[in-house]
Order: sequence, then C-alpha cells, then structure tokens
Amino acid sequence: IVRSADADYPLIEEEELASPGQKRCAAEVRGVAAWAVQGGGSATLTDLAKRFGRDVSFMSAVVSRLEQRLKIDQ
Repeated sequence: IVRSADADYPLIEEEELASPGQKRCAAEVRGVAAWAVQGGGSATLTDLAKRFGRDVSFMSAVVSRLEQRLKIDQ
C-alpha cells in the first residue's frame, strides 16, 4: 500500500514518511496509504501508524480529512 501511494509522489523516500514533520507531500502520501488500509488493505491502520511513527488516532483523523476533501471536490 505504501508503495502504491508513493508511486504518485516519486520524489518522496519512504524514510521521509516516518520522519517527524508535516511536509505536505509526505502527509498526503501517509493519508492516501491510511485511506487505502481502511478501505480493506492487507495491513491495519495500527500497523501503518507504527510504520510511520504516528498515533493511530492521528492517522484516523488524516483519513477523515482526506474523505472530507474528496466529498468537497466531487
């Protein structure tokens, strides 16, 4: 899932996704990966949060914000 989300952002290294900070591109990749996991991916949101060094509730909030953006864009 991370590789799929990362494919749209080829300039981002996977290490950047787990690094502290809020760079927009990295945050978007994390959000897309979290959204994919919640949509029935092979991993859990807990696994993804650990991989990115983020809290599960934070990752869930990221998914909610992404879904809101998707609704607005439609």
